Amino acid sequence: MLRKMALHTLIMEVFYEYIGIQGDNPVSNIISLATIKSADGSFGGIEAVVGGGVSAILTGTTIELLRNPSGLWSCEIRILNKVDKSDFSISGCKIVD
Repeated sequence: MLRKMALHTLIMEVFYEYIGIQGDNPVSNIISLATIKSADGSFGGIEAVVGGGVSAILTGTTIELLRNPSGLWSCEIRILNKVDKSDFSISGCKIVD
């Protein structure tokens, strides 16, 4: 059991990524810009622009996690580069133009 936990911890450390908004490590190699969205003084969601060390085809892609006034969340992804959007399938997210 201990070996499984150690392996799980190692895997988690390998894939852990700061997204650029944590105070003690404000640099990310996958998010070039992160923005908190608000409307009428209330929290509306988070928007992130992908950049840095990601594949060139994804550079400039915008990911929006949006929260409506009722508290329901939605996800939209806008891929900047011309790609076949059917190649991308992210559960719970809509690929938009």
